[in-house]
Amino acid sequence: RKLAKPALKRSTVVDSDHGGGQIHEARTSQGMFFPTDHNDSILKAIEERISVFTGLPIENGEDIQVLRYKVGGEYKPH
Repeated sequence: RKLAKPALKRSTVVDSDHGGGQIHEARTSQGMFFPTDHNDSILKAIEERISVFTGLPIENGEDIQVLRYKVGGEYKPH
């Protein structure tokens, strides 16, 4: 939580007309991704375990994402 909290921003949905992200009332969370070049030992351990479990190299995985939903928050179909 300490690592993610300063980087959390309102989550977006894909803008189908122009690409990129746009804020939408159907998605009320805050989110962030840890960059691939992070140096946190706990995140590295998680990535290594996922790699062992899936049999895929770490570099084939996606960045670890953190989503935060406040009480009553949701991700409705849109």
